[in-house]
Amino acid sequence: LQAATPESFESLRQQVEKSVMQDLSKCGMQAETVKAEALQSIEQARVRCEQIVQQRAAEEQQQKEYAEKAKQLLQELSGLVGTAEQETTKLKEAAAPVMEAKELSEEAARAAGKTVSEVAVGTKAACKACSDFVLAKLPEIQLVKPPANKEIKEELLALQTRIQDCYKTVVSASISAKVLINKAVKKTEASAKLAKRSELFGKYDKAKNGSWSATDI
Repeated sequence: LQAATPESFESLRQQVEKSVMQDLSKCGMQAETVKAEALQSIEQARVRCEQIVQQRAAEEQQQKEYAEKAKQLLQELSGLVGTAEQETTKLKEAAAPVMEAKELSEEAARAAGKTVSEVAVGTKAACKACSDFVLAKLPEIQLVKPPANKEIKEELLALQTRIQDCYKTVVSASISAKVLINKAVKKTEASAKLAKRSELFGKYDKAKNGSWSATDI
């Protein structure tokens, strides 16, 4: 009976009572004592099982409260993720010239890069708000135990994936802007060097025929 559970108590009680009644006649003067001890054990087991039932009910109610709180938190997070995605859309639009262009002048590239950097500030802030929220509220969300946490875990994972996608867009846009600017700067530098060489060449090309004669040299 010490290992009795609410599910097994009734069966065990019947077994104990049957066993005691069968052996009671063999106990002689101790019969009443044995019977009393058996009844006491049954009563103690009954009380323990009632406590288990009450504890289960309390835990079940607590889990319901945890689940409701977790759903509220996920709803809040969903709103933050929605804001981050709106900011990401703005960033995509701002970064379109950078992402799609194969070549821009240095001035145009720097202007586009500046726009991307400015818009990216808002996107990064929105993404960070999501990450900070998850970090702060995750312990509360994880209070929900199986099987009730299955749906909650799936929803949280889906939201985290959306947050990661927003971060990827920020990184991609920033890198693309830097690459395009560097490319434009190098082209400007190369053009400047070529112009300088052409100027020097023209200075000594007295015949202006695109080549140096023996006299020019």
